[in-house]
Amino acid sequence: TNNDYFILSENDKPFFTIPENKEGIKIINQDKKSLHLSYEGSSNIDISNDLNIKYSIQLITDSDYYYIKDKMNEFINSKDSIFDPKDLFISAFMSNSSTEYFLLYKNFESRNVAQNFCEKYTYFVDKCLIVNVKNLQ
Repeated sequence: TNNDYFILSENDKPFFTIPENKEGIKIINQDKKSLHLSYEGSSNIDISNDLNIKYSIQLITDSDYYYIKDKMNEFINSKDSIFDPKDLFISAFMSNSSTEYFLLYKNFESRNVAQNFCEKYTYFVDKCLIVNVKNLQ
């Protein structure tokens, strides 16, 4: 049409269906489950999903816990370290398919306070990414 805009009616029908008769074709990704945050981890992993941590600055994320742990030790033990060990935390976001580990810096009461601190004082990060740590738990 020549109208500037148009209105779509709400779709209350399924967006897709998986047929009963698949004719021998394997339908992928049917076994995926929703995200879950329960942790059934190894005793070798020390995660600080501390309930008192609210907002924090993300330094690094990786699916390899030991990589994150090594990076944390590098930050703390480097010759010119500016990091106080009590200001660094490792937290995890666990899904059905993987776990992502976060190296976090400091604890803040709000996203705005964390963002302001990050913009003023964290010259060692390329971009300020603030994590709502409560959402990881």
